[in-house]
Amino acid sequence: MPGGDFRRFRDETLAATWYGRAFIRCYYAVSPTLVRLFGGQRWFRAIWKPRLDGMVRRLNGQGVADTPYQDRPW
Repeated sequence: MPGGDFRRFRDETLAATWYGRAFIRCYYAVSPTLVRLFGGQRWFRAIWKPRLDGMVRRLNGQGVADTPYQDRPW
């Protein structure tokens, strides 16, 4: 994502707790395979795009900046 909303949320919010870090690990273990298998499918994008767009709007409304972001070193 160009603005870095999700990366900023990951690094500043999720990574602050053990269960957030567990979610991050699970997400990166599963997500690339799902996107590789289904990312080109219209039905997959129709399910996820509206949800992700809504999450971006909520994060921005809560003050998570939509500006370029440098990933935190892991």
